[in-house]
Amino acid sequence: GLSSIPVYLDSWHPVRDKATGETEARCVLYVPSDGGGAEAEHITFPWSNDSIRGASAAELLRDRARSDAEAFRTGAGGAGDARSSSSSSSSSRRLFKSLRYASAFRLIEDRDSWDDGNDPDGSVPVDVPPRRGTLVAFDSVSVPHEVAEVKKGTRAALAGWFHEETQGFPDDFYG
Repeated sequence: GLSSIPVYLDSWHPVRDKATGETEARCVLYVPSDGGGAEAEHITFPWSNDSIRGASAAELLRDRARSDAEAFRTGAGGAGDARSSSSSSSSSRRLFKSLRYASAFRLIEDRDSWDDGNDPDGSVPVDVPPRRGTLVAFDSVSVPHEVAEVKKGTRAALAGWFHEETQGFPDDFYG
């Protein structure tokens, strides 16, 4: 099954424009290869970040996963390259390549559930009591969290960040 696998964004996926022949960067989601030497599997068709239009990328992906899953189930919407934001048919094309990924796609941080006072699917809330000498270490990107107000006494905190290198522009992008 797809209990929980990491999904990555390639924001420099090269796509050749059919009209101009120019290579343009598009976004695509992918999952790591299965270790069998195959390249990573793209789980979406390429899309332009212009297609976000005022929403966040997370909102776009969440909403498209939901609508694509429904489209796969009902047979609506055509499969295809969702790269053209100016195309009137781009919204009727599926972004996700399969029902498997569209129906299993979940955001790491489901803000809507948190804002509604609910625990997102698969989450297990943990309260860490404020005890002297307690060290709490976690991945702040993949673990939604909050720090409660200090009601009595003072809090001393040491925060640090470890993160991957920012994705640079590929040297071989244009040829």
